[in-house]
Amino acid sequence: MKLNFKIYIGYFIFFLALTSFSRLLQNLYIFNSEHKGRNVSFVGSRYFVDKSCIPMEDSILSIINNSKRKTLLIVIDAYPVNSIYYDLTSDESQLHKYLKSNSLIYGSNYSKYERTAKSLAYLLAGHTYYEGSGCTYPYFGNNSYLEFINSGQFFSQESTLCDSRFKSIKDLVKIAPFKIASEMPFLSDNLKEKYIEIHDRAVKHCSLVNPKVVQEIPLWIQNKINHVNSNLLIFHDFYFHQHYNNFSIYPEIDRQLTNSLRSLIGQLILKKDIDDLVIMSDHGPRVFSNPMKKSIKNQNLSSDKKSKNEYGYFISYFPIKSINEEILEPISKLAKYRF
Repeated sequence: MKLNFKIYIGYFIFFLALTSFSRLLQNLYIFNSEHKGRNVSFVGSRYFVDKSCIPMEDSILSIINNSKRKTLLIVIDAYPVNSIYYDLTSDESQLHKYLKSNSLIYGSNYSKYERTAKSLAYLLAGHTYYEGSGCTYPYFGNNSYLEFINSGQFFSQESTLCDSRFKSIKDLVKIAPFKIASEMPFLSDNLKEKYIEIHDRAVKHCSLVNPKVVQEIPLWIQNKINHVNSNLLIFHDFYFHQHYNNFSIYPEIDRQLTNSLRSLIGQLILKKDIDDLVIMSDHGPRVFSNPMKKSIKNQNLSSDKKSKNEYGYFISYFPIKSINEEILEPISKLAKYRF
């Protein structure tokens, strides 16, 4: 009887493990592969059109949508403003130095929000978020069609240049055990580190720190520019966001991004397939508030810098073909300060 009981327990544990593994695969597949629709929203339905989410008339997005000019927007997610970068590294940011010296407009300011979906809706479309609102980036209540150059876990389209998601069953089966291990505190740190390494490699592959991606962006734009339905093309880079709590590699990422943007801008000016280039962040690295790494709250940042750390963003404008007079005012308003 005791032997039978152990057998039943063994079958039960096996069934639970199999069910959990299957459920994880299903969730990973849905999370990574079901971003279909014109765009993918962090919040709200991809089919419902909310007319209250039409971009404000004098907003950057409205001006781009109503223009005949093509604009490339590069978002470097969670990248710190210049003063916060210095506080975290005790070093000058080469990226900020380059943008300040070479762009027509460069500056920083405070967003109302510290989260990407709300912040970029506010900065690009002039929307103030309210509970349950679908007026969020990148969907804007289904009122604006955006053309993404890259795909990731939070947004995706068909035929992008690169994709950081795990889409195939083979990839999902390979990563699932490490994902399970990363959620279980009693398992070894080596398994958790392996999952982080695999995920990080995928994000890096589809980032501006990858020289191959930088080389291919101008050609991708050249082949697509006359066939896209949007005046706005977006490359949203999440690689820095993967490492916001690792201050020691800030300088390396800063150098890589600076070199990549210098090279990319040179190619864009040479080919002249787009009219305007905007490079910006969406919020700060949030090293105080992010619950994923509570220990970083002990960083010695003075309290008056906290809002810059969470809500601070930067923005810069490069005219590629010619200066877009219409867009100067809304960008200048966003670039009010230089901190």
